[in-house]
Amino acid sequence: AYAQSDGVYERFGRELEHVRGAVKAHTCGDGVDVFFVHAEQLARTRRLVAFDMDSCVINHECINEMAAEMGKEAEVSEITRQAMEEGMDFCASLRARLSLLKGMTREQLERIWPRITFNSGVRRLIPHLKQRGYNIALLSGGFTFYAHRVAEELGFDFVFSNEVWRKLLMDSISGGHLHSIDEVWVGLEEFFFFFFLFP
Repeated sequence: AYAQSDGVYERFGRELEHVRGAVKAHTCGDGVDVFFVHAEQLARTRRLVAFDMDSCVINHECINEMAAEMGKEAEVSEITRQAMEEGMDFCASLRARLSLLKGMTREQLERIWPRITFNSGVRRLIPHLKQRGYNIALLSGGFTFYAHRVAEELGFDFVFSNEVWRKLLMDSISGGHLHSIDEVWVGLEEFFFFFFLFP
């Protein structure tokens, strides 16, 4: 990131635009994201960086790994496709996918964990952000079983994820309402309220 203030931009506007263009041209082909921010933003006291987990921090979609473990990968992938491409309701798609994983055991969940890999650079990025004073949160519709392990290994300050894996272990997934989805969002609302109310 390249910090700039309005005063600096007035004096060095052309040079900054040149730097901006050169950096983007140099990195866009390498899969590197570049984000330019004002210096005033970096000076704020309420500093939070939030990450999604699946296919962001880790190089996997946990529910797909679980489906593969249960021999249901093709069926779960098709439901995911319908949700992504045909606008299938998120809660409905999650219920449908979880119903295919009914009866999954803790042993099976444990077998997946050694296969989980982190995306390139994340082990360097998290400590760097924390060193600069940021609070780091992991927000995921994925499952607590993996989210808390990921957060602990990388040093996240907060974790909000889906508790529905406990229902899987109890063999109690059904077509009914998944209260845990609502509980995740309620928890997030409370988190953001208190985080931004008290610097």
